[in-house]
Amino acid sequence: MASGREGSGFGAADEGVRVETELELLPLGDLDLTSDECILDEVDTHIQANLEDELVKEALRTGVDLRHYSKHVEKELQEIENASIRDYIKESENIASLHGQITSCDSILQRMEEMLSSFQTDLSSISSEIQTLQEQSVAMNVKLRNRQAVRGELSQLVDELVVPGAMITAILDLPVTERDFLEQLQELNNKINYAKEQAFRETLACEDTHDVLAKLKAKAIAKVREFILQKIYAFRKPMTNYQMAQNTLLKFRFFSEFLLANERHVAKEVRDEYVDTMARIYYSYFKAYTSRLMKLQEFVEEILAPPFGGMIAFVKEAESLTEKGQLERIQLHEAHVVSLVRGFGSTWKSAIEGINQDVMRSFTNFKNGTGIIQGALTQLIQYYHRFQKVLSQPPFKNLAVRGELINIHHLMVEVKKHKPNF
Repeated sequence: MASGREGSGFGAADEGVRVETELELLPLGDLDLTSDECILDEVDTHIQANLEDELVKEALRTGVDLRHYSKHVEKELQEIENASIRDYIKESENIASLHGQITSCDSILQRMEEMLSSFQTDLSSISSEIQTLQEQSVAMNVKLRNRQAVRGELSQLVDELVVPGAMITAILDLPVTERDFLEQLQELNNKINYAKEQAFRETLACEDTHDVLAKLKAKAIAKVREFILQKIYAFRKPMTNYQMAQNTLLKFRFFSEFLLANERHVAKEVRDEYVDTMARIYYSYFKAYTSRLMKLQEFVEEILAPPFGGMIAFVKEAESLTEKGQLERIQLHEAHVVSLVRGFGSTWKSAIEGINQDVMRSFTNFKNGTGIIQGALTQLIQYYHRFQKVLSQPPFKNLAVRGELINIHHLMVEVKKHKPNF
């Protein structure tokens, strides 16, 4: 048994030597785990750890032969170690391959790190470039807006100052009564005003169109002046319907506005001619009207005399005495005043109706008859108003009969009933 154990022990020893020889032949480099220093350090550590093991403590307490137990444990450890070494040798190529892969991965990771660092640097550069581009974009937008604003103002300036050929043709060749002439004249007036405004701002471009606008303005003023004066002179012809001519001037009222804005002395000349002409026309009309009215008034007073003659005579006499300052003589008429007031209040409506019937019987022409009635009743209102004014003077101011006077408004309402409807 002893020899068998010893033989097995030598066999194990030979196996261990063979394994160690194979391990020495392997190019393990940094992976070599069989160095003496490493084993001794580990043994010390294991011994300390084993002493703390519960099984070792139990063996020591029960009196087990530690030498046999140690040899047994050593044998098992040797077997485990040999098995581990064999496994290690078996997987050495894989381990070496894994080591190479890890080394390759480290290299790849290093390159990736370098690439990422470079990419980060590029990103920083790109961010700076983007910021620069953004600043340039903002600056370009500001310039664009400024240019658009300048372009808009320049476009307006050019449009307002440029004189188109259609305007020149219309002002020079077309009659003033043409619609195109009126439209172009209005546009010319706008350009003249705009040119004045820009000249005040010392805009040099105004000098380029100044002569053209001045010539067109002079031509337009001459044509407009001639047209208006011809229309005014036409009023002076006998039997002229001046209302139609006035309507024509009203249709072209912008001509007067143009003259007033651009040539005041011409506008004054035209206005003076119009005022003088219309004054003559109205004078002739009023003269004829006054002559006819005087003739009609004598006839009207004859119509009013029967019912209202006493009041009319009293009004004329009282006004004459008032003008002469003979107030004491007016006071003598107080009794007469009372009878006049009460008589008028009781008979004025029937008297007006009687006048209406008498006139319509005397004049077969209805238009003439109603005209005379209106004249007579209008004269009656005026006389009655003068009568009330006389009674408001001190000699009659306190008479109680003044409360019986007819309201002039009632008299006017009654007169309107006889107003013609044509």
